[in-house]
Amino acid sequence: MFDIVKERVNLALVENVISDIVIRKIAEIESQRGGDARKALELVDACAKIAIAKKRNKITIDLVEDADKSIEENSVLNIIASLPKHQKIVYLAVLKNEKKDLEMEGGEVYRDYLELCSSYNVEPLTERRIRTFLINLNELSLISAEVGWLKTAKKKARKINVNLDKALKTKAEKLLRNSI
Repeated sequence: MFDIVKERVNLALVENVISDIVIRKIAEIESQRGGDARKALELVDACAKIAIAKKRNKITIDLVEDADKSIEENSVLNIIASLPKHQKIVYLAVLKNEKKDLEMEGGEVYRDYLELCSSYNVEPLTERRIRTFLINLNELSLISAEVGWLKTAKKKARKINVNLDKALKTKAEKLLRNSI
């Protein structure tokens, strides 16, 4: 991986803009994820763009970390943007519900979903269909959902948590509100 990235960097960037240590770090990151050289080059590209934006002459390790985080965020936002309308509404209901800082359950999400459907003037789907959407959001790693005992509800229910940091949640919520 290192050799491939180094060869391409030598063709694409000005000499001495990126050190072998940084190239090694990029190769290491992508090797751990599956070894896709295209992804490593995408990371180099993101590093270069951030370096230009920050008016830096060299690509450093801290820029690699920033670029990696930026690529990850963009990937998550692209997944969210590609969701069908009702799944977007369900995810927005989950994000809205999570702000209450309580353990969520599927029934609460469905009630919030119904409110959002009403506010967006959209015909709501059945609770069963919404449960299917929650499973889909779980498979996409946008939420963590598992069936278990909820102390607050004193019953078995689907416990739901959001897998995004605060800043990304805010971006996701804005994206959802603008795209429904």
